[in-house]
Amino acid sequence: MVLPLVEWTYRSDASPLVDSHDDHSRGAPMRTVASRPLIILGGLLLLSAACASPVPDTAPEPDPTPGLSSHDETAAEVAAFLDQYLAAMDARDADFIRAASVDDGRFVWIEDGEVRYRSAEEILAGLNAFPADVVLRTELSNLEVVPLGGGGAHAWAAFTTMVGTGAGSFSFGGAINLVVERGAGSWKLVGGHTSSPAPAAR
Repeated sequence: MVLPLVEWTYRSDASPLVDSHDDHSRGAPMRTVASRPLIILGGLLLLSAACASPVPDTAPEPDPTPGLSSHDETAAEVAAFLDQYLAAMDARDADFIRAASVDDGRFVWIEDGEVRYRSAEEILAGLNAFPADVVLRTELSNLEVVPLGGGGAHAWAAFTTMVGTGAGSFSFGGAINLVVERGAGSWKLVGGHTSSPAPAAR
């Protein structure tokens, strides 16, 4: 900022400073004083104010968990959620399966080239098609998780599902991918897809 050089007049009778263009008809002797000292004083005050201004704190916030990136934290949370979800599927835990799935019409599960389930209720109906005493167990391996915007994540892995034990039991497997999102205090399944390798040609 540039302060203008203004001339002020000083009355010799110790009256206050007055503008030099003021009425001089009072007859008191006057002398003109340039206000250059005021400019210097104003500059010093501005400099002091600038030096006293606090410097904004731009340091990044520390990670909530030292040693883990947000990606690692998301991957760990999603892996834990999927473990719980698969355990609930194996146990036919209807309450958990309902609570862990979105219920706003977005849910979709695809198998073998077609949309198979559109809600948690349809998932439960598929599970109930197995006799109650048949043991189900699904395991994942080589799980990978990629965080998505808006609190979502895309996960994929190899899977193996075992149906029954002992004589007459069987298993199948392939690839699975899932889309999950962080809800109010927990993760929820939005949808997914499984596919198994095509049978070898004979």
